Amino acid sequence: TVNGTYAVVLTLNGCTDTSACVPWTVVSTTLLPADGGVYLAPNPVRDYLQVVVASAHDRRSWRLLGLSGAVLRQGTLQGVAQLDLRTLDSGVYFLQLQAETGPIWQTFKLIKQ
Repeated sequence: TVNGTYAVVLTLNGCTDTSACVPWTVVSTTLLPADGGVYLAPNPVRDYLQVVVASAHDRRSWRLLGLSGAVLRQGTLQGVAQLDLRTLDSGVYFLQLQAETGPIWQTFKLIKQ
């Protein structure tokens, strides 16, 4: 979960080989937060983003923001939902989710291809 440049080192039967270095940038993780969990896939996204809330009974408000912070879309979801992102331009967006039980918005960075 740390940005950087990495290589793979393989050892087999006493022989070792190292791959070329590859830059790596973390854009999201699949770690589930303690408040019940949220999973987003795929990221980067091309057409549809699947949002999975760990508890099927957990209803959440959502909003999609552009880089300027403007709200582009919003709604509510529960359990598993698919957000249609086909009409969005390629770029970086932010999906914010808020549980019914609290004022805190969780923010996820999305890459739209």
